[in-house]
Amino acid sequence: MKHWPREDLRGAWVTPGLIDCYTHLVYGGQRADEFAQRLAGVSYEEIARQGGGIVSTVRATRAADEATLFAQSAARLEALLAEGVTAIEIKSGYGLDLPTERKMLRVARRLNAHFTLCIRKVRFFRTYSPKNFRFSSPFLSIQ
Repeated sequence: MKHWPREDLRGAWVTPGLIDCYTHLVYGGQRADEFAQRLAGVSYEEIARQGGGIVSTVRATRAADEATLFAQSAARLEALLAEGVTAIEIKSGYGLDLPTERKMLRVARRLNAHFTLCIRKVRFFRTYSPKNFRFSSPFLSIQ
């Protein structure tokens, strides 16, 4: 039996790198106020009626330029790295149209070039079908 060397880690916790296998890391805006509303008992349906929910994220993602999306996403990715994530799968899906989905995937590609972790990119079609959207091929468009 081989004896491996031992190291005194002085109480440190050692674990393999974490894998985030399902994340929508690249998106515009933030919905922290909606989270606070949910904690206060407001339903997701009411938040959506107020213009929030996924529709607000789709609009913010479509409106954001690539530099803004990169900056917001890089900050999210840095937080994940600090928590021990070493591999991540980044899904698109908040664009709901081809130009925005492509923009999101370009940002994911830039993140992959900028950060030293394993990043897989996945195009995610039709994640949501809000009432004020209509289908146009595999994507949705705002009416």
